[in-house]
Order: sequence, then C-alpha cells, then structure tokens
Amino acid sequence: MLTWRALIIVSTLGFVISAKPTNAQPSATAPTRVLSTGVSKTRNISTVHAVEKLDLGNFNLFNGNTRQALQAYKTALQINPDLWEAHYGLANCYVRKHQTDNAIDECLQVLRIKPRHKDAAFLLANLYKSKGKLSEAITWYEKSRSLGTSSAGLYAGLGLAQVQSGLLSEGKINLEKSIELSKKRINAEANLGKAVIAFKEDRREEAISLLDLAIQQHGGRYVEARNFKAGILISQGRTKEAQKEYLTVIAHEDPPPETFQALGNLYLKEQDLNEAFKIFLQGSKWYPRNADILLGLAVVLERQNRLKEAVLAYKAAIKQIAEQSKKERWQKHLEKIEVLVSQR
Repeated sequence: MLTWRALIIVSTLGFVISAKPTNAQPSATAPTRVLSTGVSKTRNISTVHAVEKLDLGNFNLFNGNTRQALQAYKTALQINPDLWEAHYGLANCYVRKHQTDNAIDECLQVLRIKPRHKDAAFLLANLYKSKGKLSEAITWYEKSRSLGTSSAGLYAGLGLAQVQSGLLSEGKINLEKSIELSKKRINAEANLGKAVIAFKEDRREEAISLLDLAIQQHGGRYVEARNFKAGILISQGRTKEAQKEYLTVIAHEDPPPETFQALGNLYLKEQDLNEAFKIFLQGSKWYPRNADILLGLAVVLERQNRLKEAVLAYKAAIKQIAEQSKKERWQKHLEKIEVLVSQR
C-alpha cells in the first residue's frame, strides 16, 4: 500500500512546497525479537501507528488541510515525542496559521532531536527574521549555511537580516551572492534587501522603485515589500498611496496582523473612524486573539462614543495581553470607561 511520507522542501519563506508518496511503508510483520512480556511487539505496533499518523499529517499538509494535519502530527507525537518529522510538519502547519511562536518551538524541537537538520535551521532563521529577531535569524542562517545550505534563498534571507540590523557591507555581499545564484538574476527578496539599504541611505525614491521591482518579481503579491513601501510612503506624507498598498495586501494577499494594525492606526490618525472601525473589525475576524487589533477596535468604539461595545472590546483585548504592565495600564483605562457607562 502506498503511503504519504513527506519529502519536505522548504521555500525561502519556510513553507512546505512539495511532498510526494513513497513506498517506504514500515511493516508490522517485520522480524522482531518478542519478549515474553510482549513489550517489543507493543513497541513495534506503536511505532507503526505513529508513522501512519505522520503520513496522514503529511498528506493533509500537502493538500492544504492544515487543521487535519495538525491533529495527525500531534497524535503521532503523543505516541512518539521524539518523531522529528512530526515536529517539522507541525512547524509548517503553524507557519501557515501565522502562529510564529509555535512554529519556532517546533523547529527547536526538531533541532534538539536532529541537530544537523539544515532545513529546520533555515526555517527557524526565517521565522526569527519575520519576528524582527535579527540577531537570532543571522545566527541560524549561518548555522544552516555551515550545515550545507547554499541556496539563493539563504543568502537573500541572511543578507536582508544583516542590512536590517545595520550590517550594510556584509548584507550587500550576501544579497549580490543571492542574485548571482538566482535564475535570470530574478530575486524578489534580494531586491527587498537592496530597498532596505537604499532607505537607510536616505534614497527613498530608489527604495520604492526597488520594492516595486520586488513585488513584480514576486508575481504581484509580496506582503513584506508592500508593507515596507506603505511605511515609506507614510514617511513622505503620501497617506492615500500608503492606504492603497495596505488595502491591496488585505484584498489580494494573506495579510499579517501588522497590516490591519498599520492601516487601522492610519485611519485613526486621520480621524476617519468609520474606515478605522471596518479595518479593525475585519482584522479581529482574521486574528480574534490579537491583542493589538482588539485594542484598536476598542479605541475606535470609544471614540465613536459606543462605550458599552468598547467595554466588551477592551475586556476581550486585555485577556490576550501577555505583558503585565501593558495589561495593567489598559485595565485602568477600562475601569474609567466602565465608570462612564455606569453614570449614563
């Protein structure tokens, strides 16, 4: 019987982009030395069951069924907590669900069990970079390179992390290396890195041109480049153009929570409460546990004098705040709003 054992290949963003079936099915009838207690036989059956769940997870992940894949991988790990392939599958599931912290934890589990797994090191570097933890990202890119990764994606990611950290000279070298390794010298992430350099050197129009090129090379969809471009446009006072970039991300891409936050706050700054409400409400549907989006929604409701609704939104937001001082600050603000509601 053909089973789905993942051939996991990681793109520059860390997603699983290929999986294929193999005939490597473990046999429950393989010769084994069975003790009188039946321990070896039980262990062998459990191993087979774990691998079956792993294969099911890989099959579902490949076919876009992330929820089913998550459950299968978790079941496999309940049977065998050191099944590194299941940890790696979980990491990719969490990437798809934008649960970056969970994805990082699973990559670290893979590397605990299999320290020389270059793809897990590469994915971990990408995840740290996406969270702005650039020092950690650089460390893991270099670790992945030392383990044998030499792709255009690695040099682009490393170069981008370096220039974002202010290491412009080192970053330029790796970005150029990435372009050299790219087919027809087309490399969207490297051009994003070059845009960062141009921005840091106060060549903003050149940065925007490089970002447009990166977006084009990425097939017209490139969240990080569009968000960066919007930020530059805001710094130039070109808010309408910035709004257009954010709206394009929301309408046509897989928007991260930062896009909703940035656009909602931009509308708030312009006192356009109706549009701010729409964006934060939409963001709360995408990310119902994101504290900053929920806080944005609560602030809009408060400014619209919809205080009862604001109280509910603040309560929902405060539940999601991890930082204690921030939680206490907003709790005090909520108490003031509750007093106003009670006086009506």
